[in-house]
Amino acid sequence: MLDKQKIALFLAVLLLFAAAPSLRADELIVMNGLAETLSKVDLETGIVDNNFVTVGLIPNFLLCRNGKAYVVNSGSDDLYIVDIESEIVEDVIDLGSGRNPWAMSFVDDTILLVTNFISSTLAKINLNLNSVTGEWALETRPQGLMTIGERTYITISGFNPSDTSYGPGKLAVWDNVGDSIIQYVAVGTNPQDLDIGPDGRLNVVCSGDYEGLPGMLYMVDTASLAAVDSFQTATSLFPPTDVLVTEDRVGFLAAGGWFDKGEVYTYDPINAVMLHGETNPLTTDLGVISVAPASDSTVFSLNFGADNITEMDSAGNVLKTYYVGDGPQSADVNRIGPGYICGDVNDDMIVNISDAVNIVNYVFIGGEEPSPLESGDSNCDGSVNISDAVWVINYIFIGGNLPCDTDADGTPDC
Repeated sequence: MLDKQKIALFLAVLLLFAAAPSLRADELIVMNGLAETLSKVDLETGIVDNNFVTVGLIPNFLLCRNGKAYVVNSGSDDLYIVDIESEIVEDVIDLGSGRNPWAMSFVDDTILLVTNFISSTLAKINLNLNSVTGEWALETRPQGLMTIGERTYITISGFNPSDTSYGPGKLAVWDNVGDSIIQYVAVGTNPQDLDIGPDGRLNVVCSGDYEGLPGMLYMVDTASLAAVDSFQTATSLFPPTDVLVTEDRVGFLAAGGWFDKGEVYTYDPINAVMLHGETNPLTTDLGVISVAPASDSTVFSLNFGADNITEMDSAGNVLKTYYVGDGPQSADVNRIGPGYICGDVNDDMIVNISDAVNIVNYVFIGGEEPSPLESGDSNCDGSVNISDAVWVINYIFIGGNLPCDTDADGTPDC
C-alpha cells in the first residue's frame, strides 16, 4: 500500500525546475473615436495593429468579453460585435433611432445593458439572440453604468439640452433580476462615471456644470444606498469625467489637459482625499479622455489629442507609449486564454515540482485546493487526480508535453 506521506515528502525535496509554459499575451483593444476604428496592442511585444476594423458612426464606448469587442455607436444608434482574432464584424444590433447609446455593462455572458443618452432609457440585449429584448425609461440622461452581482448602478446626469443646464445628479440602482429600479440615490451635479473602491463603496465622478459648480467625487454605500462622503476634484472648466480604482487602492481620474499636457489626477479612495489634483497633476500626452486598467498598480491613459495611449503609475512615471488611431477614446483588455497557467496550481506563474507536490497533497492528504481548481487538471480530463501530478512530473523531468497539451502541438488546450 502506498505511503502517502512518503510520496509527498519525496516529491517535496526534488528541486529541479523546467521553463514555464506561459499565458498567451493579453491584448488591449482601443476604440478610436475620430477614426471610427479599433486598434489592437499586444501587451507582451508592444506591437500595434492599427485600425484593424471599422465600426459605426460616432463610437462612444467599448468592452471586451470572450474574444469579442462590443462597441456602442452614438451616431448610428447601434452595437457592433467584432470577433477580435478574425478581425471581422460579426453582427450589428440596431438599438433604435434617436437612442444615442452611451455606455454598457455585462450582467453575464449573455445579457448586456446599454444606456441610451437621448432617449433616457436602459436597453437589455440578449447576446444569444443578438437583439434588444427590453427597454425601460430612466430619469434624465443616463451615462455610465456598472454591474455588481444582481444590481447595476447607473449615473443619471440630469442634462437638459434645451438650455444646457443640469438637474439633480443621481445614481439609479437597477435590479437585474426583476428588471426594475430599486431606487435613486442623490449624488453631485452631472455624474458621469463610477467604479468600486477597495472598501466596497461606489466612487462616482461628478463633473459639475462646467461653469460655477466644481467637479466632485461621491462615495456611495451599496448597503444603505446613500452617499456617505464626497470631496472636490477640480474647480476648472474641464473637470475629471472618468474614474478607475486600481487593485493597489489608488483612484485615477481622467482630467483632460487640452492645451499643453494631458492630465491625470489621483486620490485615496479610503480616506477620500486628493493625492494629485489641479495643482500637482500627473502629466502625459494631450487630452486624457479616459483611463483603462493596465495592472494592479498602473493604468492606461487614453490621450485623445495625441492619438496615443500611455501606461503610467501612481507616481506619474510613464512606462510605455503606444501610438494608435485617430482620437483614442475607450479601451478594454482582451483576456486571452483561461487566465491561469495550466499546471500552475499554486499560482506562482511557473510550473515546477512544487505544483506536482501540491496536487499529490490535495489528492491524498486533503491539502490546499489548486488555485483555481481547473489549473490542477494538467491532462485536461475534467478532474484533478494523481494522473495530473504524473503529467507534471513527466513534463519537468523527461520532456513530456506541456500541461494540458493533449495534442502535442506545443499549446495548452485548457
